[in-house]
Amino acid sequence: CVPPGTAEGWIAYAYVSSWLSVYNDRWCEKLSTQVHEMGHNFGLGHSGKGSTAYADKTGMMGYSYDQFNGPQMCFNPAKSWILGWYGDQNMEWSPSSGTWYGNFVGVD
Repeated sequence: CVPPGTAEGWIAYAYVSSWLSVYNDRWCEKLSTQVHEMGHNFGLGHSGKGSTAYADKTGMMGYSYDQFNGPQMCFNPAKSWILGWYGDQNMEWSPSSGTWYGNFVGVD
């Protein structure tokens, strides 16, 4: 954490696919800021909406919440897919291969 009063105008930053995350003042105590910056360390970019980089609130790579223990969420399904969290739970199928029977499972 950068000590209070030493930097103004920013919350935190992290380098993509690196070990370094830096938090400004009280933002080092915020869960969403920690998860967001660690997402960058894991190789993830921002989750935006349109031309706004932080507008997607479906996961932690969008907006950072000014809360100590919340919100209780992680990365959205698209970011989780990039991290390989569904590697054993997917398949590719082409309609030209014939009929497929099975169940789809959503992500809560």
